[in-house]
Amino acid sequence: MINLLSNKYKEYNILIVGVGGTGSHLISFLSQLIGNRKDKALFDITLIDKDHVEEKNLTTQKFLYEDITKNKAEVLSERYNAVYDLNIKYIDKFIENKDDLISLLCEDKQNIIISCVDNNKARAIIDTVFNQSKVYKLIYIDTGNNSGSDIINGQTIVGFKEYNKILLPSVGKYYPQIYEEEKEDNTLSCSEAAALNIQNIGANITSAATVFNILNNIISFKRIPADFVLFDASNITTQNMKMYDKKLEHLSYKHSMNMIAEKVIDTVLDWYSEIKENKNSSLNSNLLTDITRFILKISYNVESSEILLKNEKGKQIIKEIVKGAKHLRSPL
Repeated sequence: MINLLSNKYKEYNILIVGVGGTGSHLISFLSQLIGNRKDKALFDITLIDKDHVEEKNLTTQKFLYEDITKNKAEVLSERYNAVYDLNIKYIDKFIENKDDLISLLCEDKQNIIISCVDNNKARAIIDTVFNQSKVYKLIYIDTGNNSGSDIINGQTIVGFKEYNKILLPSVGKYYPQIYEEEKEDNTLSCSEAAALNIQNIGANITSAATVFNILNNIISFKRIPADFVLFDASNITTQNMKMYDKKLEHLSYKHSMNMIAEKVIDTVLDWYSEIKENKNSSLNSNLLTDITRFILKISYNVESSEILLKNEKGKQIIKEIVKGAKHLRSPL
């Protein structure tokens, strides 16, 4: 946790980039928080998105039938300005270069950029802005989710720099692949995913709620409570990975990712043990099967198997799984 009580800025400049699946739910939560504060005039909020509402958006995003064909950012700004007497601005465009975004930052306010985008090109631009030396002070929150027929999970990462020193690394540090060129054929927008029934509203709302809880701590209590949060709406879990530690500031990217892997594996092993002890329903039986497959998948990967087999509980569970299914190859 990072304390912001010494922060000299009393005013906030909040930019939400992308107001579809996650962003449309987030602005609903954030408007209610700020709209009921006596000092709401200290908050500037800008919604940035060029997308227009389509009928397929209605299943997962916070829009109504009468909003169809209208710009998403415009619809949401007008709605929550009317409900909470706010002055939410909107920009009807996509962020296509770093200068567009830098021009929206304010020197005399606490800048917060929230990335709710559905593509790595935009994510990489925002991450580049965070790492610019001319950007002196910034909180950058990036959230993303994976959802399929039975997968509803994702992560939220908080980057923080103060006096031009990065105290919490941004999403690009953990996921450098955001800078790789995307293959157009394999990339689905939130709208396309929803249309194919791939995206689930549970992933969007959980992602938005995770970001909102971080913002609520920043605004209400002047603290950054987390830097890397994993959430899973399938299992109703949220885990703060607590990657930030002064002793670990100079760790390599690989070491940082190993720390995440260790925590994830430890959690999965705990789930396996708990569900096995309470295998009294078809739901628990199915979960046990899924987790067993996941553990085996981990064991076949060279790097993750090293982490798994350092864990005594992991060794014991792998032996138990392989013993119960003799056709499986043991990594031991």
